[in-house]
Amino acid sequence: MKLPFLQRLRGKRDDAPRANVKREAPAEPKAKRTRRARGPRLSLGVGRFVALVCCTVVLTGLGLFQVNRQYEQIRLGYAIDEDLFEHRRLMEMQKRLRLSLASFNDPAAVKAFAEDELGMRSPGLNDEFFVPNPSDGPRPDQRFGGFYSGGQR
Repeated sequence: MKLPFLQRLRGKRDDAPRANVKREAPAEPKAKRTRRARGPRLSLGVGRFVALVCCTVVLTGLGLFQVNRQYEQIRLGYAIDEDLFEHRRLMEMQKRLRLSLASFNDPAAVKAFAEDELGMRSPGLNDEFFVPNPSDGPRPDQRFGGFYSGGQR
C-alpha cells in the first residue's frame, strides 16, 4: 500500500478514486478488562503538592511545639533560680535569728545588751522605784505626754 504523502514527497500522485480501497478490520482484543468505577483520579502532581503541604504543616507544628517546650524550660529555670535565692535568704535569716535567740538565753548576754544597746543600768542601793497608784490618776506633768499645760509650775 502506497501512502499519498510519500508519493507527494517523491513527486508522484495517484489521482485514482479511493472508493474501492479495502480496509482490514482491527483485531479484537483477547480479553476485555473491566475497570472498576472510581472517583475522579488526581494527577500525580496534585498528590505530591498535597503531600508537601501536609509535611510542611506537620513540621511547622513540631517546630512550634519544640520552641514552646524550650521557652517553658527557660521560664521554669528562672522561677527555680528565684526560689533558690529566696530559700538562701530565708536560711541566712534563720541562722541569724537562732544565734540571737541563743544569745538571749544567756543572762550575761541579756545584761550586756541592756546596758550597751538600751542604755539601762543596774539599780544602786540609793535608787528608788516609785509605783504610782492608778486610782490617784496621772501627775499633772505626765497628763499630756510629759508636758504640763496647766499654768505655772
